[in-house]
Amino acid sequence: MHPMHLHRISIKFFVADPSIVDLDAIIKTFHGWIQHAKAPGMLIDVADYRHMVDGPGVVLIGHEGDYALDMAAGRPGLLHTQKRGGGDLDQQLITLLHHGLVACRTLANQTPIRFNTDAFRLMFLDRLRAPNTAVTFDQVRPRVEAALAPAYGGGATLTLERQDNDPRACLTINAKASKDPGFDAVIERLSLATA
Repeated sequence: MHPMHLHRISIKFFVADPSIVDLDAIIKTFHGWIQHAKAPGMLIDVADYRHMVDGPGVVLIGHEGDYALDMAAGRPGLLHTQKRGGGDLDQQLITLLHHGLVACRTLANQTPIRFNTDAFRLMFLDRLRAPNTAVTFDQVRPRVEAALAPAYGGGATLTLERQDNDPRACLTINAKASKDPGFDAVIERLSLATA
């Protein structure tokens, strides 16, 4: 495993109240993001997967990364997938968290949807470089903590747990912060880190 050279990584923030998710409205909103550059990166097109039960939902396809109102496992959330990484793993994780939170805040400002920002899920999509094993988790965990814990600041702790599932699935880490300072505080700290 080469933990410093992982490029395809996703982060998901879960919707606080799944009953208010309106995917028809999300399609229109994502088209607006393309027209007005509302999310980081070059945005290209919107793909509609509403017909799939517990599927990808609505995906905003970008050059560097994708954004989706993802419906997987019956838990709607804003999913940001980084497709082209740059720099070391620490910097990629900081950028991933920053872009994901900016997208959540933008969607929350434009719709009734609210997100739980004190918890998120990381998925390492390169199964060859990051197999879904306890050994890989032990190698990646300190890098995730070192890169992302400071973003929550004020002495908050970030608890990481591996989602122990099918070894053929991608490595998935559930993260929980001891407190939630809100979008603005975390994004500001991340903006300083990515400057």
